[in-house]
Amino acid sequence: MSKTKKLFFILIVFLLIHTVFAEELLEDVASTVVADTENSEYAAPESGEIPVEEPVVEENPFYEGWKITVPATLENSNRCEIGTYDGKKATVIMNSGLLTNVQLDVIGRALDAAWALPGLDVKLATVFAENDKNFRFVLYPSSLRYGNTQLVEYLPSGLTFSYNTALFYDVVLKVRDLVPRVTGAYVSPDDFVAALYKATIVPDLYMYDNDLVERVERLEKALLSLSNKSFFAKPYQIDESLIQYVKNMYNANKNITKKDVTAALKTDGIKYKMSDIDTIFVILLGIYE
Repeated sequence: MSKTKKLFFILIVFLLIHTVFAEELLEDVASTVVADTENSEYAAPESGEIPVEEPVVEENPFYEGWKITVPATLENSNRCEIGTYDGKKATVIMNSGLLTNVQLDVIGRALDAAWALPGLDVKLATVFAENDKNFRFVLYPSSLRYGNTQLVEYLPSGLTFSYNTALFYDVVLKVRDLVPRVTGAYVSPDDFVAALYKATIVPDLYMYDNDLVERVERLEKALLSLSNKSFFAKPYQIDESLIQYVKNMYNANKNITKKDVTAALKTDGIKYKMSDIDTIFVILLGIYE
């Protein structure tokens, strides 16, 4: 046999061997892939459809109570009623458009926070909504007690709250002939009710006078009242005539002492408390003896 025929014969044998081993290798790979697919949790069903994972939706049962009870109408397209299973009701007035589920959820959270005030009895609220991030609402309580004090009589305009990424309050009270205003961030129900109570006791401290002199005078009165508060009693206002008497003596002599004042009061037959004189000297005159 010639060299050429020998080389040709060797090449044919090599190709046959290579083909046999290649087919076995492909069969092994195919069987491995099938086995892995059958064992995998992501295996496609026999129908050939690719499975799609369902999105996980977190349940929020605390806010499921707020539902739209009276939807908007053609005549009142920006107004609807919402309520809860336990009888809470609110009228929602939208700046534009219909109330969305997102808006309802945020408004519901804010209403729930305000409704949690201790000693509060209220069934009705009005919400004025710009959008899901800005709205205000008013609660109209029939009762709001702080200890033995009924605060409703000081709240002719109800309780006003606003929401802008956080909850705030802005409440105007009517205390005798004064109209104090309590504002701030809503931190806790107890802090909020306590602030309302303080405004009924020392309304001067919560007055927002346009005139700076009036504002300072009111703050002075408030400080005088707070300084004379005993542990078990409410703050009381020092007699205005006594304050003016001491002021006049001080204006005539900047070096007066408490002894000078008490001697003059005794001479003029004016009744006084030494604690009141101490408070006037410290708060109004800035004199410490």
